Amino acid sequence: MKFLWTFTSQEKLDKFLEILKNQGLAYEVEPKSAKELKVSVEDGDYVKAKRALLKHKERRTSADSM
Repeated sequence: MKFLWTFTSQEKLDKFLEILKNQGLAYEVEPKSAKELKVSVEDGDYVKAKRALLKHKERRTSADSM
């Protein structure tokens, strides 16, 4: 398994896991610390999972903070 991302809340993680399930990607979740959850995916699914993650993440630019 290859590390993909660390989530800081269960709510955010659950939303992303739905995307992985819908795409049929195998994943593993383990606690990294008390408030962080680490998601790993199969090596062969890493590129597809990374694309899904980038689409899922809310992108912010400097213009958003003005």
